[in-house]
Amino acid sequence: MSLIRIEAYSMTAEPDKARNLEQFLSFMEESAARGTKLLLFPELSLTGLPEKLSMAWPHPESLQHFHGNAERVPEGESVQALIEKAKALGLYVCWSMTELDRENRFRNTAVLIGPEGFIGKYHKQNPAGTEAFEMEASREPCPVFDTPIGKIGLLICYDKVFPAVVRRMKLKGAEIVLSPTAWPGMDRRLGRLDLMMQYHRWSGTNRALENGVVFVDANHSSHPGVNRGAEGGHSRIIHPLHGVIAETGWEEDYVGVEMDPQAAVAEYYAALGLRKEAHMQRLRDAQSRYEKRKRLRDVIAVNIRFYARAGAAFASDLFSALHWRIRTARAGRRKDG
Repeated sequence: MSLIRIEAYSMTAEPDKARNLEQFLSFMEESAARGTKLLLFPELSLTGLPEKLSMAWPHPESLQHFHGNAERVPEGESVQALIEKAKALGLYVCWSMTELDRENRFRNTAVLIGPEGFIGKYHKQNPAGTEAFEMEASREPCPVFDTPIGKIGLLICYDKVFPAVVRRMKLKGAEIVLSPTAWPGMDRRLGRLDLMMQYHRWSGTNRALENGVVFVDANHSSHPGVNRGAEGGHSRIIHPLHGVIAETGWEEDYVGVEMDPQAAVAEYYAALGLRKEAHMQRLRDAQSRYEKRKRLRDVIAVNIRFYARAGAAFASDLFSALHWRIRTARAGRRKDG
């Protein structure tokens, strides 16, 4: 067990990957100078968010931006530049970006690097809104990476809403969960009454408290003067027992704490009077129940989609059939007459 400094950035990432890369490199140097060991950047903060981004409708410019700035991981030029910087600074760094994988599928990918180089990656499992039209969701197992500073699990933004995602990581031994995020607010003028921001805080805090893990959230900051639909900021570090212990605001900023992740997890179990193995068994039981329910939900969802599509096809076919039946019937009567 040892103390490490953990930092999470709220940054305003422009739709300019070269500019964002320079920001990354600069922030990494500043963090290392403060003695930071683990640094988290927001979701798609290397790629940047396009101006036409919408969760309600897939805009062609958004698709072009994400696909046009995708890289191989870890072979891509930007990834390699960040790996070299992390090695030089002795820093563990995580962020999310668009990846073109080996099957030429576009993915929203969280990347983890450190002093030893490339450590691993995770593909987002639960795309939000129309993101599913831009990047393919993953059905791969949730990885957990064993590093000198602790066992680290990765997820991306909306994944944290689903308890099973972090639960799977905990069952693989995760002590720290990193969550690069691009979570918008409703209106920054609402402050703490903004329900979207409260959901952002609620979900990450729940995952930390129910699993006994250190949870780190890094979100995009909002542009000055933008209120409605602004990126929500509020990057935070969440203790498994004490909840949110450090948090930024809406603007570009960083938050950092010194903590011992393993000691934080041990404190969680001691305070709750809970043996780790008993807790893990509860989580295994909960996961088993989830998997059984998930099978039922999947069957129901498939049937709903099937009958909905069949109904829509029948309605479309009905109008088309009536049109042509009427026309051919009229043509037949004219011919007989």
